[in-house]
Amino acid sequence: MKPPQKLHPTLAAGRIDQNKINHSGTTAHEIIRYLEDEIETLRKKNDKPLDEFKTAWLRGRIAENRTLLAKIKPNTDVSVENMSRS
Repeated sequence: MKPPQKLHPTLAAGRIDQNKINHSGTTAHEIIRYLEDEIETLRKKNDKPLDEFKTAWLRGRIAENRTLLAKIKPNTDVSVENMSRS
């Protein structure tokens, strides 16, 4: 699945109202699946020996994807304690 070319202004601004998301809809499921796959791919890349800048960049991308996933997927824990898998 290809990522969207342009984010909706609400997503781009970080304003997502959980009450307006149809969690049972196919769009939400596709976005969740994409984000989970992307997080897993980034984690695998981060498991390889990398310099500190590449590692920091990958961890930042993982954190970004996890934060967006938490806004879309109910009951997703993105606390600092749970970020250790990054």
